[in-house]
Amino acid sequence: MKDPQLHALNIVTLAAWLSVSGFAAIAIWVPSSLPTVIAGSSAETTTELGDDFTLGDATAARLGEDDDGESPEAPPPDPLPAPPPLPVRAPLATLPEIPRLPTRVRRLDPGNAVAARLAAGRTPGPSYPADARRNGQAGTVVIQFTVNTAGDVRDAKIYTSSNWPLLDREALRTVLSWKFPPGDTMALIRPIVFRLP
Repeated sequence: MKDPQLHALNIVTLAAWLSVSGFAAIAIWVPSSLPTVIAGSSAETTTELGDDFTLGDATAARLGEDDDGESPEAPPPDPLPAPPPLPVRAPLATLPEIPRLPTRVRRLDPGNAVAARLAAGRTPGPSYPADARRNGQAGTVVIQFTVNTAGDVRDAKIYTSSNWPLLDREALRTVLSWKFPPGDTMALIRPIVFRLP
């Protein structure tokens, strides 16, 4: 034990709780097995009460009586004041309908420097792996990559897998072989599709 005093305190606490629960169990059992006895001023007035004894109506009636045996007249309670009227609320105006805004699709126009750079890049397609073709594997691999200022592809990784490892590896190899003209650093996402004839 690391701390003998803490261990001893835990044992004493456990013993105390067990004593309390033991006394509680005895207290629950004893009244149901022994007759209920109420002691009066002398031995002659001791009475055993049965299970059907209720302390209710007689005591309640006795509590409401005066010394002469008559119930006092209670004054009637003061009436409660009427609640104040609720304020009148103006009707709510309906909100105007929100106009539908046209969705704007951003397209790379041919005059854009990024579009021109991508179009001038050397991006050969993938070669279909022979084992994948033989096994009927097809799908789309989405590759996320960065083109640095020299135009080389860096940090290529699979964004969405085709669920075929051969196709995923070939897509990564293909994108890493791409070359673009020098310019600003670009982050791109491109799909590589493997389709069986």
